[in-house]
Parts: sequence; structure tokens; C-alpha cells
Amino acid sequence: MVDPIWFATRMQGVALVPESSWWLLGAIVSLYFGARHHVKTSSFKNKSQQRSRLHRL
Repeated sequence: MVDPIWFATRMQGVALVPESSWWLLGAIVSLYFGARHHVKTSSFKNKSQQRSRLHRL
């Protein structure tokens, strides 16, 4: 670690955040990345299906 005092002060600030806020943040981040994964996989499947249709023609 480059500056342990800087890190210690940041961790003291993080310790002041209530636990319920961490749960809320975790839920928001999970939903964001879950939706992002869903959109990316569904667009990949759609592109794959479009390519297979073009090859059939």
C-alpha cells in the first residue's frame, strides 16, 4: 500500500455508512449488472438468429 494513513481514513468513513445502505447499494448494483447481462445476451442471441436466417435463404 502506498499510503496506509490515507487508506485508514477512507475506511473509517466507510465504517460510518449504515448497513441498510450497503444492502440497498448491493441491490441496485446487482439489478444494473443483471439487466446489462440480460440485454447483452439477448442481443447476441438475436444477432445469431438473424445470421442463421440469412444463411437459410
